Amino acid sequence: MLMRMIPSAVMVSICCVMVSAPLTPAQETGKKVKSLTPELDASMVKVYKKSGDTALVNSQVMLALAAVPMKLKQELNQSGVHIVIVPSIPEYHPELAGKTANASAEKDYSHEDAQFREKQKEIVVAERVAHRSDEPDTDNQVARATLRELGHAIDSYNGWTSSTPEFIDDYIKDRARMAPAMIAKAHNYLQPGGKAGRKALFAELFQINRHGRARIKPRNEYLTKAFPMCSADVDRTIMQLGE
Repeated sequence: MLMRMIPSAVMVSICCVMVSAPLTPAQETGKKVKSLTPELDASMVKVYKKSGDTALVNSQVMLALAAVPMKLKQELNQSGVHIVIVPSIPEYHPELAGKTANASAEKDYSHEDAQFREKQKEIVVAERVAHRSDEPDTDNQVARATLRELGHAIDSYNGWTSSTPEFIDDYIKDRARMAPAMIAKAHNYLQPGGKAGRKALFAELFQINRHGRARIKPRNEYLTKAFPMCSADVDRTIMQLGE
């Protein structure tokens, strides 16, 4: 009886809604990406030299930026932090060709996927990286690398959280609880002197914290268990600054 009381025009409208075609996977992905790339994100990214890889790399950079809390991202932008997409690190900075990032580095700058330059407040993201050979290949891990370098930028913006007494104390306590096998595995984050290792750890833990929002698989997720107290410090920092 109730169905007979509904006007025919309304019935047509209802039927149209019920049989409308669902979005294709490509359309749905595009819809999600569009919603995650506000004008602020685009304004923070520059392209040094456009290539056939630029569009793909730029889309991954946008995924990383979308994973950063809006308030924190606005503050980074206002402070001058920006991202530059380049063919490779040495091409953007010729003076770095053939050189290594530090004395302990095994590979030169052509093997770096991204880097944060503190004085310039600049995150340089490379399109092509020589990960496993001397010939650069297109980097398919851009979103993850960008998140890591955004971690460095946030660490710097916040007055180097990784060098605060609280973080240092937690870093030492986490280190003291590690088994020998874990110490060997996490050697890059336990560099002599501590400062470089703590900076690298903060950035990597930020990447792990935000990977879900960027819809990517995290890298070095074991660090949250190896450094539980430092991981909690990074989580709190994100909450205090942006959420």
